[in-house]
Amino acid sequence: MRSRRIFVAALLIVGAIIAPCTAWYLTGSRAAEREAVALETEPFNRGWDTANGLAERLAGRLESIRGGETRRPYYHYAHTFHDPTSTCSCASVAPSPLSDSPSDPLVRSYFQIDSDLQVILPSLDDGWALPPADAATQEQLRDRLGRAAAVCFAAVETANPRPVSQSHGFTPTTVTSAEPIVGVGDLVWVTVPLDDEPFLAALRAIESSAGTSVQGFLVATDEVNASLRPSDFPVRFAPERAGAADAVVQAPVYLDGAECDWAVELDVGSATLEAMESGRAVRAGFQRSFLVGSSFAGLAGLLVVWLLWQTEQVGRQRSRFAASAAHELRTPLAGMRLYSEMLAENLGDPDRSQDYARKIADESERLGRVVTNVLGFSRLERGALTCNPTAGNIGEALEHCLTRLRPAIEHQGCTLNSKIAADLPPAMFDAEGLFHVVQNLVDNAEKYSRGASIRTIDVDLGKHDDRIRLSVTDHGPGVPNRLRGKLFEPFARGDQVDAPAGLGLGLALVRSLARAQDAKVGHETPAQGGARFNVDFRRAGSNS
Repeated sequence: MRSRRIFVAALLIVGAIIAPCTAWYLTGSRAAEREAVALETEPFNRGWDTANGLAERLAGRLESIRGGETRRPYYHYAHTFHDPTSTCSCASVAPSPLSDSPSDPLVRSYFQIDSDLQVILPSLDDGWALPPADAATQEQLRDRLGRAAAVCFAAVETANPRPVSQSHGFTPTTVTSAEPIVGVGDLVWVTVPLDDEPFLAALRAIESSAGTSVQGFLVATDEVNASLRPSDFPVRFAPERAGAADAVVQAPVYLDGAECDWAVELDVGSATLEAMESGRAVRAGFQRSFLVGSSFAGLAGLLVVWLLWQTEQVGRQRSRFAASAAHELRTPLAGMRLYSEMLAENLGDPDRSQDYARKIADESERLGRVVTNVLGFSRLERGALTCNPTAGNIGEALEHCLTRLRPAIEHQGCTLNSKIAADLPPAMFDAEGLFHVVQNLVDNAEKYSRGASIRTIDVDLGKHDDRIRLSVTDHGPGVPNRLRGKLFEPFARGDQVDAPAGLGLGLALVRSLARAQDAKVGHETPAQGGARFNVDFRRAGSNS
């Protein structure tokens, strides 16, 4: 019945642990997954928002530049020119306003390509002195544009085939030949490959009697990239490309009428790796928390089950203790009553009156030991079992103990031998505690050796390492292996049918009394059989 109660309680406790732990795992894992996914996607989302914002601002700025350059007169693309809008017939030749550095840092250079594919840079003129480094850079750019001149023409013809007519003429390279203009087209966005390096350019077609020319400007990619910074991510302005890496965010730069696709690219790779680590840390943190929490819950459940089991064990032990105590008390009381009535009523053999009195004394001694052990166990459970060890002659104290115990032991048909070493140093012990230790050990040896062929109990006292050892040896059957681990526990007794009666408290009290005197107790099996119990007392003045 008790086992069933423990089993039902264990099932209820397991259910009470599994149900909330399962709910915690389900809700917690979902929350951790949502948080981890939010952390992992945050760099991409933030990069996408940043790239779109940069692309929108860049498109507005480039369109503003294109709008202003669309209104620029075509004749500004020559090195020098006569202003065709001047009312003065003697207008002098003026240098192009584009001969200096571009007014906007996003413009790399202005250029014009004639019908014979000759490239003119307003900023590069043999008649104007330029610093050597600038001149070399401009020459290199003109060479690269010359190699891409045909591509520029083809791009303009495709994007803007019909220039708008204008009514005035211009002198593109000299002041001596006037060429009437048929039409000027709008600037359109095209991608110009200069030696396989793509550049964004705004180009327009100029039609005159001399043929079709192309004018426009190149966008300075480096300056555009510089204008996009600072940013939380590495960023660049480049043609939009398919199959970009997952760690690259491309936000298209929407330019009016553009036949090409350029984009702001953000590299979110390093931030994504950090976010992935953070996501893994969130998941791992929940797993650790769940593992620790569920482990503690499981341990708590096991502890509760163990406590219930211990409670049941204590209940069973107390029931056995009550039955054993009643039996142990009733037996000597019955003997005392029997012999006392025989003496009182003058029954039995009058010549044996002394024996009857001796039996009454023995039974009272036995009753006293039972009561002493019960009281000792009661003090042990309350934590009130104390001793006051002092330095003294433990050999003399042991002799006194054996003198008190020898008559009762010998009356049981057992011989009590003692061997006490000479010149023992003072030991720390409590005289009354020592007596109860010796009494329980000797009484235990006598009871368990009643069926032995040798009814002798050997009590030895001598030096052992740095302590003084008290040994009590019997010649009985010894201690079974299965009981050795719990010899000194309360109510620990053999389960043999013919085991001697008792409460199972003697050795438990021996251990507690030994500890109260700072002594160590142990058990061993002698080579000749039987059992030997050792109590090692500390020498006076020794700390070990």
